[in-house]
Amino acid sequence: MVPSYTSLWLGLFGCSSTDPAQCRAGTVLSSSGHCELITAGGSDEPKGEDANDDLEDESTGFQVEVPEPTWTQQDVETTVDRLFQSSHPRVAPVLQLWRSMFTGRDHTCPGEGYNIQVPMSGCITAEGWRYTGPATYDVISSPFEEAIILNADTHIIDDEGTVMIFVGTAAGSWVDGVGDGHWRVDLRGMIDYPVSDTDWISDGTSMMIFGGGDVGGQAELTGGWSTGDDVISFNLRRDDDCEGLSGTIWLQDPSGPRHTLELSCSACTTWSWEDGQVLGEACIDVNEISQWMDTLGAL
Repeated sequence: MVPSYTSLWLGLFGCSSTDPAQCRAGTVLSSSGHCELITAGGSDEPKGEDANDDLEDESTGFQVEVPEPTWTQQDVETTVDRLFQSSHPRVAPVLQLWRSMFTGRDHTCPGEGYNIQVPMSGCITAEGWRYTGPATYDVISSPFEEAIILNADTHIIDDEGTVMIFVGTAAGSWVDGVGDGHWRVDLRGMIDYPVSDTDWISDGTSMMIFGGGDVGGQAELTGGWSTGDDVISFNLRRDDDCEGLSGTIWLQDPSGPRHTLELSCSACTTWSWEDGQVLGEACIDVNEISQWMDTLGAL
């Protein structure tokens, strides 16, 4: 007898035995006792040992384990105080360095004043200095205010072959007649000159600092900088009704994540870790930070 196509189909994809072990691969024993094809919706077949049980259903992201901090409370306090005492970027050293780099100029290179007005390929002076631009250096003065605004996309090579790089903006403003003075600052970009006497310039610094205020009075400042292994950022406020500063300082730990210091009109801040864990208090020199803020407009 020649088997029918129906018999062949049942022979391939099903069996009448109720023993699950006799069901072929790709089939499962149904409630009726027959082996049936596994549908796209899944089956009641038990999962093997290789099932990935540690993934959540419908998982949409990754779990990131935050390492433990390397720095202790004392390390955090000492680092913050050190950064604001000796390694803090300001506008004045950038402007002073910029002006000093024009000692190698001649009557054709690089341009008038402290501007660099040459093609991107640059120019070489008779003294062997090379200037590439462009760069503008503007001084705005009035009886009450002085402002200097430097915008540059520049490197200058001195007669010893040392490269000075400044790409960004260094702008400061000082207003007299408003209490003890009013300052504004816009300092952003990167600067590097290995032979500078200023550590944060000789080590190379990327920065973004913006804000302003009255000397000893209300002020707001946002930004941060990176010099070598030091990475710090902040959002600081100083109000007349607050003895001290309010806001937040973030300090990167050697392990990668950041420490967070929440300031609330006190030298002792709430100290927490990247994962939100509160680690205690960290006490810093807020007077030194406040004094640094008031020097930012000095030109």
